[in-house]
Amino acid sequence: MTSSRSSTAAEAASSRVEAPKVERLVSLDVLRGLAVMGMILVNAAAGMFYSHKAEVYPALLHVPWDGLTLADLVFPAFLTMVGVSIPIALARAKAAEGLDAGQARHIAARTFRLVLIGFLLSNFYWFMDLESGEWRLFGVLQRIGLVYGACAVLFLVAGPKVRMAIIAAILILYWPLALLPSLDGAATDIMQRGHNFVASVDRVLLGPHVYVEGPTGYDPEGILGTLPAIAHGLIGVAAGELLLRRRGRDAVRVLAVYGAAMLAVGLVWSLAFPIIKD
Repeated sequence: MTSSRSSTAAEAASSRVEAPKVERLVSLDVLRGLAVMGMILVNAAAGMFYSHKAEVYPALLHVPWDGLTLADLVFPAFLTMVGVSIPIALARAKAAEGLDAGQARHIAARTFRLVLIGFLLSNFYWFMDLESGEWRLFGVLQRIGLVYGACAVLFLVAGPKVRMAIIAAILILYWPLALLPSLDGAATDIMQRGHNFVASVDRVLLGPHVYVEGPTGYDPEGILGTLPAIAHGLIGVAAGELLLRRRGRDAVRVLAVYGAAMLAVGLVWSLAFPIIKD
């Protein structure tokens, strides 16, 4: 009996040692490194420009409203990486059980942690002076958490075609949504900062707790703006699935074609609905 147990334990230990390591997606690691470098560079440039009035390259500063610079690509890169990572991390769960109770708790817990950490970081100065009342509900990590939660659930419960339909519906319907009359009576003009329905929802529901202050204030990571961010994450999910199905140069070619097509559509669309990261 003892030798049998020892043999079983040895076999188990051997199987653990010989188990293949999870293969990493090197391109995703490279993008992650570049995005972190970009984040540090952009934050440093903003600090030099706004705090010390130093001259910096315009490409390293966010545009005030419409347009796109190198700095404006950093946060979207993180959302893309969130989406790409989801199929890689949850492929086995989807094949086995899908969205069961355990997986739902796991996704909810991770989403909550990201939102909580984001809230703490967004309100660091408020915690030092609670009487100021100047706290902010949303922020960068909060949006990443919400996008992760939505995309992870949709990956487990919906197929690729359904998710592509959701992407199209969100992006197409967000256009007229942004152009609805503002809730607080501000004139609707998409070319003017904060003069749109999306910003007015932040003003009405969040009050003074927004990032951009003033009568036409809003939060760049606010309520309705989370919708196209979820679509962005789902595009990353689609890219992750493609990378799981295809390998090497074939995957690069297909992604390049899809990427070029989306860039072309986006540039043409921007003639009517301008590129505004906020």
